[in-house]
Amino acid sequence: MYLFYFTYWDLLIFLNASILTIGNELVSGFTVDTNSAWLSQQLLYHNIRVNKVSSVCDDKNSISLELQNIICEDIHFLFITGGLGPTHDDITRSVIQDFFKLEEGFDSSYYEKLKFKFSERGIIMPKSNRSQAIIYNNCEMLDNPKGTAKGMFINHNTTKIFILPGVPLEMKSIFHEYIEKKLPPKKQIPYLTLRSFGISESTLAEKISTILNKWNGKVEFAFLPSHKGVDLRLNSIDNSRSDLLNVMNEIYRHNREYFYGTDDDILEYVLVGKLIEKKITLAVAESCTGGQLSNYITSVSGSSNIFKGGVIAYSNQVKIDILSVDKEILDKNGAVSDEVAIQMAMGVKSKMNSDIGIGITGISGPTGGTSEKPVGLVFIAVFGLGISKLKKFILNLDRNMHQEVTAYIALNMIRRYYFEK
Repeated sequence: MYLFYFTYWDLLIFLNASILTIGNELVSGFTVDTNSAWLSQQLLYHNIRVNKVSSVCDDKNSISLELQNIICEDIHFLFITGGLGPTHDDITRSVIQDFFKLEEGFDSSYYEKLKFKFSERGIIMPKSNRSQAIIYNNCEMLDNPKGTAKGMFINHNTTKIFILPGVPLEMKSIFHEYIEKKLPPKKQIPYLTLRSFGISESTLAEKISTILNKWNGKVEFAFLPSHKGVDLRLNSIDNSRSDLLNVMNEIYRHNREYFYGTDDDILEYVLVGKLIEKKITLAVAESCTGGQLSNYITSVSGSSNIFKGGVIAYSNQVKIDILSVDKEILDKNGAVSDEVAIQMAMGVKSKMNSDIGIGITGISGPTGGTSEKPVGLVFIAVFGLGISKLKKFILNLDRNMHQEVTAYIALNMIRRYYFEK
């Protein structure tokens, strides 16, 4: 077992780290590297700043060369992910063994556990999985609570090296279970992220321009837009948490309706939490989103307390038969219209006996649009508890993004109309 002692000076400054991801699928672009971003965020809480992230293919020489380059940079921590599986292209362990001159052993007990895991699923374990029971005597092996490939921990000169599986779930599990305890204690970092939806990056910048100027030189502002809103990242140059909270309060004073949370908050989690707290029930009628709104809601544990159910009313007949949409209105105005959206919201509220009903109808494309009703057109209606609201949007997005953004707009409409009055 390895014990590390960090001095008071160590904790006053940022320690540094590098991340090396390994895999042909990463450098070829078939798989997006999410591990590095997640690790970088986690390490900040431990006063560790990642200075370099690199990726290499499953090639012995490429891995060895990059390892040599990183080790020469005099870093405190190195995190390596990928290439620990049992297939022929998973060569990370053998390269690590040669590079650090590790003594190979075999864990017979773990090998029997592997065979048992496979037998429980009615599968004969492939011979290649035997390699996952290989251990190294002069490093610490890290058990994998979510998989079969063990991680590794090596103390090399002044660098602490962690080798982890590339599967995000397994990597995160080993990190939380075994690695965090080997890092400096967590501390409150001088960062704060304000999460918004329903306002563009440029509009938000204009609205808070006075605040940006006031705090220039004390707080750094970064606008991070995505299809799920604009994150505003605040960084205190003087490491002052109170400065960040003061800035947040100033921003909220006149713009609170645009912000739904901070840091790791997620809109659907925030909204469902508020609905549960107020004991407000919800039902949804979706057409163009095809169940995306229901999916967001039910992804939150405990949503069954407030979510009565949903209807995917893709056809006009379903709108008529289940949601009681007026056939004459459908014939006259078409399925994609404000009147239909409102009747869908009212119909699903009545059908499910909920407090609030949501109706969504639109054209996600890429086909189906006309000059009067172009691709991207969508109507969203909210009805219940004395509120009846309708919004019209034309979202020039691809089909999947159109569905996701439309569902997020609906979530945000509920948040603003019922909780940000």
